[in-house]
Parts: sequence; C-alpha cells; structure tokens
Amino acid sequence: GMTTVAAPPSCRTVLAAPLFAGAADPTCASAGSGLAKLRVRIARLPPSLNGMALGLCGLAGAWDKMGAIHHWDVDAIVIGLVLVAGVVQTAYLPLKIVTCFEVFLAELSQPADVAAIAASPMAICFIGAQVYKRIDEGVGSCMVAFGGVLQVVCMIRFFYLVAKQRKKPEPYWFPPTVSIAMTAIQACACGWDIRIHQVCYYVAIAIMLAILPFASYRVARHPSTVALGPSCNILCAPASLNS
Repeated sequence: GMTTVAAPPSCRTVLAAPLFAGAADPTCASAGSGLAKLRVRIARLPPSLNGMALGLCGLAGAWDKMGAIHHWDVDAIVIGLVLVAGVVQTAYLPLKIVTCFEVFLAELSQPADVAAIAASPMAICFIGAQVYKRIDEGVGSCMVAFGGVLQVVCMIRFFYLVAKQRKKPEPYWFPPTVSIAMTAIQACACGWDIRIHQVCYYVAIAIMLAILPFASYRVARHPSTVALGPSCNILCAPASLNS
C-alpha cells in the first residue's frame, strides 16, 4: 500500500515547545529535514531577543562615552558589541518574518510581545547612529529614519491592542511608547533638524508622564499580579532614558 508521510508541523504548533529542545523532542523529530528543523527553531525564538540586542547597544554606548571622556581607544569594543547586537537583531526580526511569518503575525496580536518587539527600532536607531559616525553618513541616517518609522508603527499597533483588549497600564507599556526618545537621541547624533528630535523628545516626556503614575500605582497596589518578575524594573527605564 501507499506510505503516508506526515507533514512537518506548522510554525504555530511549536510555540509552546522549549526553545532548545533536543533532537528527541517530538516536534523537532517530526519536522523532517534539517531545513524544516531550523524553521522550527526560528519559530521558537522569543521577541525578547530584541531586548538583548538593545542591551548590547546600550553597553556599546557606555563604552563609546567612556572612550570620549577618558580619551580611550574603544573603537574595537564598540564595533564588536554593535556587530553582535546586529546579529542578535537579525536572528529575530528578518529571519522570523521570512521563515515563520504566521508566528510573527501571532506575536503582533499580543501587547506584551509587541512591547518586546519594540526594542528592535531602538536598536536599529542606535546601530544607524554608529554607522553614521563610523562608516557612512547617508546609510546611517537612513537606518535611523527607518528605526524611527518602525517605532511609530509599533507604538500605534501597541495602543490599538491595549485599547481593543482593554489592558491597564503596566511597566511593559514603556518600550513601545517612550522609545520615541531613542529616535530623538540618535537623530540628534546624526545632525538632523533640531525640530525633529525636539518633537520626539517632548512626545516621549508626555507619554512617560501620562503612563508612569498609573503603572507605578498598579505595581504597588497589585504586586502579586502586575509586572511579575524582572519586568517591574522597566519602571526605571523611561526616566533614565529621558534624563
């Protein structure tokens, strides 16, 4: 008789599985070819990878500032960190969109996932400013512009989701909203018209002042249900970013 070959699982079916499951994992085992297994792995990549990329950018920025203050030669360190951040960034956004678009769309329907994805525009803006400074002004400026547009898109999407799902303010509201301050910072670094980064900056301040009191109250009032775990520390981010 005819042999029936099971189809590999769709990306959506593997979301609940562990990211680094071994070869014995039935989902990976049923994926078939090495290419299909790689697609499964990519589908499991969490949106929080964007936050890791942004963290590496922040570390690169700190080294860049120390180099300027102490007259150290830190170019190799800064470039290395930016390159690693770029690799981490590529591992999530472009790869997941190309190989597992349905998973990416599913993540775009969850406010917390959109908040994690919103770290990507900030990282792009930072990397763009470094490209502007070290490689090519035109390319770097285009990257900052792209990151700025992407930030606005993420912010609009996020506000739409929280309004539709009637979510109340929490610390994770800050990355997709107050992140417009990053556009202001890197636009300034690229020598853009002062009115552009001033508008972005004051919008960030206004959003922070509107959300921070409510999010802080809810964290203090409901410590066992709101902002569990490290996400509570995001409360520190808006003020430090805008300072």
